[in-house]
Amino acid sequence: MTISIHKIKMVFLSVLSILFLVITIISFSWRFQHDSPIMLYIAFLMDRFHYIPYRDIFDMNMPGAYFTYYLIGRLFGYTDIGIRCAEMLILLLVLGINGLWLKNISKIVAWCGSVLWGLLYLSFGPGISLQRESIILLPVMIAIYIYSKGSDNRILLRYGLTGLFFGIASTIKPPAAIGLLFILFLEFSGNKKDFKNNYSWLRKNIMGVLVPITAGFLIPVLFMFLYLWFSETIVPFFDIVFNYWPLYTHLTGNHVTISGGARILYLIKNYIHLGSFRIWLIPFITSLYTILFLIKPDNRQKKQIRLMIGLVFCYSLYPIFSGQFWDYHWILFLFFIVQVSSLCLIDQLGSPHIIKKWLPTTVFIAFVFIIFISISPISLINPPSPKNGRVDEINSFLMDHKHPGDKVQPLDWTGGAIHAMLISNTQISTPFIYDFHFYHHISSPYIKNLRNKFISEMKETKPRFLIKIFDENKPWVSGSDTSREFLELDELLDNDYEVILNGNGYLIYELNTYSYKDH
Repeated sequence: MTISIHKIKMVFLSVLSILFLVITIISFSWRFQHDSPIMLYIAFLMDRFHYIPYRDIFDMNMPGAYFTYYLIGRLFGYTDIGIRCAEMLILLLVLGINGLWLKNISKIVAWCGSVLWGLLYLSFGPGISLQRESIILLPVMIAIYIYSKGSDNRILLRYGLTGLFFGIASTIKPPAAIGLLFILFLEFSGNKKDFKNNYSWLRKNIMGVLVPITAGFLIPVLFMFLYLWFSETIVPFFDIVFNYWPLYTHLTGNHVTISGGARILYLIKNYIHLGSFRIWLIPFITSLYTILFLIKPDNRQKKQIRLMIGLVFCYSLYPIFSGQFWDYHWILFLFFIVQVSSLCLIDQLGSPHIIKKWLPTTVFIAFVFIIFISISPISLINPPSPKNGRVDEINSFLMDHKHPGDKVQPLDWTGGAIHAMLISNTQISTPFIYDFHFYHHISSPYIKNLRNKFISEMKETKPRFLIKIFDENKPWVSGSDTSREFLELDELLDNDYEVILNGNGYLIYELNTYSYKDH
């Protein structure tokens, strides 16, 4: 009995779909953790205490990021189930739009690209929950869908909306706009034979493409600057952009200071490795073979395939801008390489040689099988509680001992203190939600000023409790011009505070004017 390759594809995709459905249901028991609690805590401060970023909170993210998490918090709340609902809604919207986008090439490719991405994204577990890159993917996909599917009868509107949604993405993270540059490249590299002369070609592209795309792109950017202007935070925002961003981007992913030629070599080395995702070049190259030798796409399909391949390259450059190369920085790259790789399953024309007929599908299915058998099911079915219970311990302490109006100061980054303050509805004492700023590039006048401002704020606000994370997994900075000492802070703690709880990797201090034992 002859085995139909089409039936194998259907069984394969059906299994992936069932797995995706199962893990989706399981994921509603997950708790958000790591980076998302920090962004959600800033949104919580904006929502409940009317804090304004850059003025009341020192942070280096873009205004669009704060607005997005504020919107999520307002609509879904700051609970685990609320955040899971928000994340799943965003993911399903991305998958739906992607399916519609790829349907023009092949329904089976659309099915594969969407369900495989959903399954792969969830396989990362709760640690990558609601990262900015996963949020950015939604406006980027809306823009790409509009660009690819929009009517030529409303071409100015199509280009304008394409620019608009890329602009929205860039207000969350500016490098998100790199995909728009490739779209402009595609448009300007079009066939000049359609025009009488170079002037006609150039005028058509500038007035018909560049102007509406740029206008659309600038609308959300303009709203961002209007917000900064009317909130009187445009000066502190640009102070961070011009003075802190250059320092932060000269930290490696391991939080080591780096500069000059060493930094260039570091960027090249980490880019070549493509994070931990270089293995995806196997199905990617197989799909290129399929495109070049096994199918004959029409002109519209060719344009869309060129766009898909170009976006893989563009978003492979995305992590270079921050220089950190953490796994979630590769989300956009990984999404588009998954879509291109899914072309391995496209139906071939005619009756190709048996090896050519089976090779792309076999390579792709085997690759996906190997990827997913390496994932620990325990980490998805029963992931550990945030920071192995530390968040809940700190939260319990705060709920039991803080009084209305008490403020708390974390000395932390992603160690769980901020997360505990979020779920206990605790207000921060100073603008500084992290402490790592104070320990890198310490000779910089800017960092010295941050230290002085922090100590001044501490003395003025006198937070009742202070939570210091010190466990071995804390991401300390190291390298040239770094330190683990902050003598002014140590002196303040010695004089005005006492340790009242020595927990698992954390200390809780209380201001001397209070008495913990009386509670």
